Amino acid sequence: MSVRPNVSRPWAELDRTDGPDACAQSVSMAGGGRSVRGLFLRSLAAMVGALVCGASIGTTAAAGPESHGEPGSDVLHFLDGGLLHGKLMGMDPGKGIHWAYPDSKETIRFRPGGLDGVKFEGAGPQQGVRPSPTSRIQFGNGDEILGELTSVDEEGARFRTWFGGELIAPRENLRALTFFPAGYEMVYDGPNGVDGWQLQSGTRGWNYEDGAFVAEGVGILGRDLKLSDSACLEFDLAWSGRFSLSFIMYTDAIDRFDYSINSYMFHLTPGYVSLQRVQVGAGVISIGPQTQIPDMISKSRSRIKIQVDKSEASITLWMDGQLVRRWKDPGGFVAKGSGVVFSSQMEGPTVKISNVQVSRWNGTFEVQAPPTEPLKLDLVYLGNSDKVTGRVQGVRDGRLRVLARRRSLEIPLARVNQVFFAQSGATGSEAPPWEVRAELSGGGTVVFELEEWNRERVSGRSENFGAVVLKPESIRQVRFNATKTQVVGETTSSNEEIWDADE
Repeated sequence: MSVRPNVSRPWAELDRTDGPDACAQSVSMAGGGRSVRGLFLRSLAAMVGALVCGASIGTTAAAGPESHGEPGSDVLHFLDGGLLHGKLMGMDPGKGIHWAYPDSKETIRFRPGGLDGVKFEGAGPQQGVRPSPTSRIQFGNGDEILGELTSVDEEGARFRTWFGGELIAPRENLRALTFFPAGYEMVYDGPNGVDGWQLQSGTRGWNYEDGAFVAEGVGILGRDLKLSDSACLEFDLAWSGRFSLSFIMYTDAIDRFDYSINSYMFHLTPGYVSLQRVQVGAGVISIGPQTQIPDMISKSRSRIKIQVDKSEASITLWMDGQLVRRWKDPGGFVAKGSGVVFSSQMEGPTVKISNVQVSRWNGTFEVQAPPTEPLKLDLVYLGNSDKVTGRVQGVRDGRLRVLARRRSLEIPLARVNQVFFAQSGATGSEAPPWEVRAELSGGGTVVFELEEWNRERVSGRSENFGAVVLKPESIRQVRFNATKTQVVGETTSSNEEIWDADE
């Protein structure tokens, strides 16, 4: 590859001439850790070398060059597994993604084709704002919003959010509503560092890197996550190779595996999961047989959700929104702690844990798995496990109105757990080049076609909400190619271009 500086083009050409080679070799890659690998290392070294040596292969961002020298807290992830520390200065389809890199005099511009996304550390609500969602709204394209549902009628739904104000969505785009029980709150959303975590690792065990904990060998990672009688633990899990991961819940010991303390232990490998009870005086007892998860074989990452209800002695595991299994301990719930321990149990494969969230609430709250086939009628699940099939006519003034078998029913929302909406069966169109998926602090995702991203606001168009305007600080991660798989762990070889160059 060769750099051919060309200031007449709006994009930095990411090639290399013989000129900057020597300078490129001396450039220090800021940020540390697993920052650059494979083809990305060769390309970045050449590009940054050209910039530091004075080659004009880009233009400065509107924000000005004065902020470029400060190390940023943002991390740009590439589909080949590489990453680059710096600061996102802005982006739009006309001028690309503006990235400030500490060792570069100029802003680097990228196209989204070879990028996985950008992660922002420390994202969250403004000071004094404490999100207290009362419901989860899910859509056919995968969007998921946590907020306060204000109304539903034959036309659409309205709801308020802390991050985007009031949003309105067409009725035909709705897929599910989940009404949270009293006392629902998010008690942990991270990690944003190692504070509060216990790391006991070997030479390749757990380390904190760019908003995630990463292990390439045996190690222990633990924290008191304040798990309550009714709680939900969620996290993103990414892996390479045939990993082996155990995690203990409701333990008092967060710096070790301690079989003298009551707890519950999952053991997860690609394609299989099992659950065991650890009980003083009884040892380790399996709760049901090992469960297969065939979808994991073709993946390298998943969203894990574990829901626990002590009063029912039930533990439910979900992966990527699909129910894996619901266990019920026949001996009753024995654990009394509130901590969680993750244990990587093999040398070699890479395991990464990020976007950890813990929520809790009062009382029993049983979530049903979404229907596997398109519904012809709306399906309502009540708190007493009864269900109603019909047409949801509206939600207003704390009541759900349903037309069922020619009878109009009004059900208090306090009795409603979930609503699944009838589906039209329509399929989505191909995603445009600048379609992004924003993962929101505190939970939820929004897909939209980006129009502009600057320091004050993020704007675009969503098929669910039309024009959307979000606060940049509300977004913890943005993904550019949601249908593509990022490499996890070391990259051995690649013949693909990482950035789309101008034709």
